[in-house]
Amino acid sequence: MAFFGICAFAALYVAQRKFYKNKHLLNLFAKNPIGGLVIADKAGNIAFINKEFEKIFGLKFKANIGKNLKDLSDIFCTNQTTQSIFAQVAGSPNKSFSLTSKKGKLFYKTEFLPLLDKQGLFEGVFIMSHDITHEVNLEQNKQKQEQILLQNSKMAALGEMISVISHQYKQPLNTLLLLASDTHELLSGKNGDKMALKNIENIRMNVELMNETIDVFRDFYKEDFCEKEFDLIDVLDDVLYICRPQLQVKNIELRFTYDDGPHEIKGYANYIKHVLMNLITNAKDELAKKAKSTDNFIPYVEINLRQDEKKFIVTIEDNANGVDSELLDKIFEPFFTTKGDDGTGMGLYLCKLIFEKKLRGDIRLANAKNPTKFEIELLK
Repeated sequence: MAFFGICAFAALYVAQRKFYKNKHLLNLFAKNPIGGLVIADKAGNIAFINKEFEKIFGLKFKANIGKNLKDLSDIFCTNQTTQSIFAQVAGSPNKSFSLTSKKGKLFYKTEFLPLLDKQGLFEGVFIMSHDITHEVNLEQNKQKQEQILLQNSKMAALGEMISVISHQYKQPLNTLLLLASDTHELLSGKNGDKMALKNIENIRMNVELMNETIDVFRDFYKEDFCEKEFDLIDVLDDVLYICRPQLQVKNIELRFTYDDGPHEIKGYANYIKHVLMNLITNAKDELAKKAKSTDNFIPYVEINLRQDEKKFIVTIEDNANGVDSELLDKIFEPFFTTKGDDGTGMGLYLCKLIFEKKLRGDIRLANAKNPTKFEIELLK
């Protein structure tokens, strides 16, 4: 009998040691500043909360055990309360939920993880908050850099457009000067009225052409603050209006074909224009380079628009030298260029970036050589 008493005492002693050891570990866990931690049962009652969680969300120390999560309803400063997220976790125990909240200058990510029993039934929730300020700042800086790159790219394109304006206006202005001089002479001679009226009509047509040019350039890079419905044909016409004179100067044939409509789509028209301008400008530069070293070369750029049930596909094809096989994996990387000092290596990278950030679709090199063909896919 005494023996059994000794054994029972020993077992009790071992159990107590384990209890105090586990309690000690739990206390260390609670005080360790690895992040904010909360455990609540299936009714939402808080069974465990560490000091770091209380500190992060400005809760009174050692006053939250036994409280319900609904008592912490507004701590995340978002449109979702703790109680509503708990209800989502309890209702979908196979999913986890997370949200980001800002406290002063710091950002915290809070994750809600369901606690399940052996049968997979919901028994409670584990809540973990940790500081993600560094990651948020990095992402914000990255976005700022991307905006700077995009703006620089726009400025480069504006330089191209200024040269187009100068080309587009030179001929109409010369024509206006000649017509004005002729009209002055005709009005002072015989049969002046009929010829003068014809010249005045020509002056009007040239002024309208100049106004149209101004309108296209004014709207070309107007900021899109929200997605809008537009016709892809109109977008392509605007781009080709800008690019055609540059291609004509280099004796590059421009072809444009498209399937039967409609071609309406919702998105950011000017981002699509930016991508198309970049691809056509790249093709123009490569074709001009090949023309210098190839006799009897007839350069062309061909634009085609087609569609299926889910998407529009725009192809930009040219017969320049193409892309070497060892460079295929690099063409969309930042700072990669085949133009030497004349290139920034940002054109195709920005095109890819625009599709990832702003457009529903993709851009890819569909064919590397003979001909070189880029494809743009835009989801309907």
